Amino acid sequence: MRGETLRDANSSPRLYTQFLIALIAVFFLWSEVGGQGHLDLMPWYLKLGLAREFAVCRGEGDGCGGGAGSGMEHPNPEMVGAMLALLVACGVVTYYYHLYGEDDQEDEQGTVDRGRA
Repeated sequence: MRGETLRDANSSPRLYTQFLIALIAVFFLWSEVGGQGHLDLMPWYLKLGLAREFAVCRGEGDGCGGGAGSGMEHPNPEMVGAMLALLVACGVVTYYYHLYGEDDQEDEQGTVDRGRA
């Protein structure tokens, strides 16, 4: 069972639980750090793709699925590097939407309906 990954057909329930917890943690942390307003401007597939890949790297990076002695004692350096790269990508995407994202609230405040006087 050592070396089991998320993509294996016979993955353990512990692995799926870690994946789901990591997915929830990514969305929570991203909304707190990057701001929910910027996250709302992004398309759903971009948020889901980055969060999913981070959660997969988190699940595969700590050697989960093994018996005693596995875990974060010997993390996989490739997956740790991939997680850092994905965190940087999340920051870059959030910063892009901070600068260039169109906010609908600004348009609504600037227009005045003068249809009936």
